[in-house]
Amino acid sequence: MLLAANPLAAFNPHSGFSIGGAAVLETANTGGMVEIGFPLVESEKLSIRNHIMITGFGYESGGVLALGEKISIGGYTERGMRPYAFIEAHMGLFKNDGKDFFALPLYFDGKGGGGIDIYASESLSFFVEVGGGASFYGPDVTGTAHLAAGFRSYLK
Repeated sequence: MLLAANPLAAFNPHSGFSIGGAAVLETANTGGMVEIGFPLVESEKLSIRNHIMITGFGYESGGVLALGEKISIGGYTERGMRPYAFIEAHMGLFKNDGKDFFALPLYFDGKGGGGIDIYASESLSFFVEVGGGASFYGPDVTGTAHLAAGFRSYLK
């Protein structure tokens, strides 16, 4: 069977920690991220998780390396899925024409959107997220669309 028989099987109330990674596409950036996640609230109908992320992007004239945090709020379906809403923020270093990577100012962003975890087994899910937000490259602000696709492996 492709999907987990019990949608809660991936969540051990004594652990619930996950590690994951994703490819991330945004309006002006392409990159990836790695994350460590853990539950804040877990029940049969509600799941609130915290994810700590390291994200990297490249673009025409430079790149970004940022540390971020995401809060996801969702629930479980009988078909082994977890739809959720999320908010996230990052802070880090960036380089572009005329600015060295380690020089000030710093990069900031804030995003929100929705996603879905699709469980392939008791300890593995694949996810897709869509959303948008704003990125701050010092005094320059840009709106951004966000698409991420990746996996999460749950530790027992």
